[in-house]
This record gives sequence, structure tokens and C-alpha cells, in this order.
Amino acid sequence: MRLAILLSLFLGTQAADAQWGIRFLTPHGENVTKLGLFRQLSIGVGVDHNVSGRTLIGFDYVWSLGDLFSTENSDITNWNGYQITYSEYVSYSGIQYHSIFFLNDDLYGPYIGTTIGYRRVVQGFNSFSAFDTSTGNFVPESTFGVNTQREEPFSVFPIGLRLGTRGDIEDGFFGDLYVGIGYQLGGNKAIGNYPFLDEESELSGLVFQIGCAWGFGW
Repeated sequence: MRLAILLSLFLGTQAADAQWGIRFLTPHGENVTKLGLFRQLSIGVGVDHNVSGRTLIGFDYVWSLGDLFSTENSDITNWNGYQITYSEYVSYSGIQYHSIFFLNDDLYGPYIGTTIGYRRVVQGFNSFSAFDTSTGNFVPESTFGVNTQREEPFSVFPIGLRLGTRGDIEDGFFGDLYVGIGYQLGGNKAIGNYPFLDEESELSGLVFQIGCAWGFGW
């Protein structure tokens, strides 16, 4: 009975101290592919929860602006005797967990944290043409396994560290500036089997994140 009373008092105290916040990521940058950090911006929404006097956990869902405004990589390349002209796009979306430890003895200010996430990456072609440089004849896209009506999905799992500074949820309105570095499990490879694509189209191994979030707490 005593244990039950103590446990109920402890849980009640924790609930009373609990602070929640909804956050909006505008923008969030992440080099899912080797195209570059600032060419793969995204937006997102998430939730934060204070779990102790100096720690916080949260989840974010992000989707790349490529889903809204196509981010293309257009190029002309020569490969195995073919001249290939293409317009390729990549978009991503996914969820990410983050935990934060504040360096001050409070729930705001500079912090260090960890992140682990899931990304669904999609690659496709808006246009594609190729001709044989020896004959001058155009070659159908199916010769290269390309279908402009189809997208190639792939999954990666970024894990890493984050540094940042965040305001206090208890103030009602808060901001969060952060940078991060990590490794993308499943990366360092091509998304689809398109050997003519340049390195910029490959999934990154080493990933960087940078962003700004703002939100409301209660």
C-alpha cells in the first residue's frame, strides 16, 4: 500500500511538471544525397516533451521541398558511347527522434543531443533522352532501365549528434537553432541502378543537418 501511494505521488508530480511543445521546422536542411545540404531543404512539424530538469525528448516529421517544388539535377553526360541528357529529381520524407541534454541547469539554452531517424527517399526522371554517338540514332529509355513514369523508393536511417540552443517551453513561445552531424545507414550508394548518373545523385554516407524551429508550449 505504501509503495502504491508513493508511486502515485511520484507520477502525479511528474505529470504536474511535464511540459509539452509543438514545433515547426522552417527550414530544415539535410544532405540526404550528395547533391548538397542547401539544395535539399525541407519543412517539418514535431513535438517536444520535457522529461526532467535538464533533458528533453521529441519527434519531428519532415518532408523535402522537392515534394512541393521539384528539385532537379539536370545534366548532359557521355557514358559508354552514348550521350545522355536527363532531368532527375529526388525527394524525401520521414520521422526523427531527438533527445537533448541542456548544458545549463535548466530547460533552455545551449544543448547537446542525439538523433535517430528514418527517411523514405524517392528518385525519378522528369525527362530523359540518349543517342548513340557512333550512329547518331536515339536510343529508347528502356535500354537504360529508365521509366519517366516510375519512381525508385529507398530507405535510409540517419543517426548522429546535434548541437543547438533552444528557448524555454514554459515561456509559451520558443525557438530552436541547431546543427548536426551523423552517418546515414543504407547510404553511400546509388538509389536506382542507373550507372550513367553522376555522384551527386548518390545517397550520402556522412550527413549534416542545420535548421531553425519555433513553436508553442503548454
